[in-house]
Amino acid sequence: MIKFMKKPYNQSFQILLLLLIVIIISITVNTTVLANETSTPTLEVDPGAGCMGIPIILKGFNFSPNTDVTNISIGDIELASEGNFNTTFRVPGLATGAQIISVTIGGTTTTTYFTVTAPACTISCRVASIDDKFIRMWAWNSLDGWLMYDPYDHKGSDLTLCLLDLSDGYLIKVSESCTLIYAGSSWDLNKGWNWIIW
Repeated sequence: MIKFMKKPYNQSFQILLLLLIVIIISITVNTTVLANETSTPTLEVDPGAGCMGIPIILKGFNFSPNTDVTNISIGDIELASEGNFNTTFRVPGLATGAQIISVTIGGTTTTTYFTVTAPACTISCRVASIDDKFIRMWAWNSLDGWLMYDPYDHKGSDLTLCLLDLSDGYLIKVSESCTLIYAGSSWDLNKGWNWIIW
C-alpha cells in the first residue's frame, strides 16, 4: 500500500507515482489482449472423410491478412484476403486412408487431415436387381451438371457411386418394364427412359 506523505512538496511526487502505476497497468492489459488476439493458423475440412470424387469444403482461419494463397494440396496432389478463406474441391484419386491437406499462405504452412474411404459398393450394386435390363443412367447435380454411367462404356462413364449419392435426380434407361429394388425401396420402371429420385 502506498502511504501519502503530508508535506506539500511531496504531492507532485505522489501524483507522478500514481500516473506511473496506471501506465504500467495499462501496458500490461494491452499486451495481454494482443497476445490473446494472436491465434495460430488453422484449417477446417467438411466432411472429414469420404470417397474419391466427393466435394469437400476447406476453410482456413487466422492466416496473415491480405496475403495470397500460394499452395493448397491434398496428399501429393496440388490443387489449383483477410486471413481466412473458404474453398471447395473434389477429392482426387488417392489411396484410401488419411491424407494430409496442406495450405501455404504468406510463408505459413498449416496442415489437417482428410480420410479417403472406399465406397460401400458400386453403381452396378445399386442396379443389380435389374442388371439384365439396365442400359444406361444419367444423373445431375449442381456442381458437375450431367454425369453418365454405362456398364459397357467404362471410359465414357464419369458417374461414380459417391457422385450418385450427391445427385438430385436420375434418368435410367431399361430394355423392358421392370422393378428396381434397392435398400428396402422399389421403383417401377417402364421400357425406355425413367426419371427417379433415390
